[in-house]
Order: sequence, then structure tokens, then C-alpha cells
Amino acid sequence: MGLIKNLNFLYWLVCKPFGVIAISSCTIQIFNKIFKYNLGDDLNFYLIKELTVKKIINYNNMGGHFWGITHYTCIGSIFDWCVDSSSIVWGTGDLFGGNKELVQPQKICAIRGPLTRKVLLEKGIACPEIYGDPVLLLPCVYRPKIEKKYKIGIIPHNADCVSNKIQALIKNSNINVHIIKMNNYKSWKNVVDEICSCECIASSSLHGIIISDAYNIPNVWIKLSNDVTGGGGTFKYFDYFLSVGKQEVSPI
Repeated sequence: MGLIKNLNFLYWLVCKPFGVIAISSCTIQIFNKIFKYNLGDDLNFYLIKELTVKKIINYNNMGGHFWGITHYTCIGSIFDWCVDSSSIVWGTGDLFGGNKELVQPQKICAIRGPLTRKVLLEKGIACPEIYGDPVLLLPCVYRPKIEKKYKIGIIPHNADCVSNKIQALIKNSNINVHIIKMNNYKSWKNVVDEICSCECIASSSLHGIIISDAYNIPNVWIKLSNDVTGGGGTFKYFDYFLSVGKQEVSPI
């Protein structure tokens, strides 16, 4: 990991004169390449790169070289990664429902949802009443024309990928079902294409739900295990649902 941090530090030095944006995200990056881990997190790289047309560097992959430089915390439940006043928050949320120590960032442009804002206000952190996960902007940079191939697409959370319940759902179904993996993909656009090829989506992944919402695909939240972390696995979902006006939602 020390080698990765040093390589990214060199990448920062080379790109700095031409404009580079530092983001804080749960991704693994070397130079200008993302090592695919989880699309929900990896979209920090892909989406912001498309929106800004700038080089992107993962602040967390540079180690202690640049602590204190302004960086953006965007997609994911990583508000607790704002460790000092150098963070600018745009759409991230809390994961643990206020169970961790949080600090006031340099600026909050938007937050994922009202539950995160409630946590921040209770901790004395100023936060505007502006909500939205940046992933909802995906159609601004990629809008495919895909024919519907599947009746239902199932998107498991990373923690659910080995769940026997997924295979049981397919085995007991008499309709065309397609499994969409967020942690083993060729390109982020391929995942969007797969989601758009389904008439509806059943997802235990929050960003599977958000991408479906972004492309106006009917979807439902499913629970396949108790392995999804944070707030009993529900806080981040309710936080997002309230941000888009879904009042009565519970997992199937």
C-alpha cells in the first residue's frame, strides 16, 4: 500500500499544473486507473471525471503526503472520513447513524438525505437542507438506448453476492431473471446497460436502487442477509429514500 501512495503522489505532482481534483473515496487507484472493487464507490472516479473533465486522484490513496489539501467527499456513506476542515462535502451520507465522532468540514454543498443532516445538526455541525446522491446525475453523462431483455434484474450488495437466496430466487422463478454484479464488472457503462435492459430491479445494493431511480426503472429494496453494515443495514437506505420523497419503504 505504501508503494501505491507514493505512485499516486507522483501522479498528483505531474497532473497538478493541468488541473486535478482530489476526492475521498473507498476506491483503489494507481495513476489514472481504478481497480474495480465496488461500482457504488468507483463512481466517485468515473462520474466526477465525466462531469468535470479533469484528472481525478483519490485523496486516501496518497497517504500523509497531502493531508490538509482541499478534497471532495461525494458518493458513499463516508461522512466520517471528513477528518479535518479540508473536506468539501457533496452528496455523501453517514453510515452509522451518529455512532461515530464527526467533525465540521470546510463546506457542505449537499448531503445524501435528511437523516444524515439530523445526525450532523445533533452534533453541532452546520448543514444546509439540500439533499441528493450524485449518482442521480449519471444520465447527464451517459444515456444509453437499450432494449428490455429481462423481466427482473437482481442487484446484490457486495455482502450478499454469495447468498444462496439469489440462486433460490432464480430457480423458483418462471420469468426471465438477470443477476447484475456491482463488484465484478467490465466497465461502469456495461452495468448501467444491464440495469437498463431490465423492466424492473430488485436490489439489496443502495446504489443499485439509486442507479435504477436515475434511469426511471421501477425498483424494490430487497434484504438477502444481515451482512450489510451500518445502522443495522438500514440507515443509509432510509436516508436516501426520504431524500427522494419515498416515505413508506421497507425491504422485501
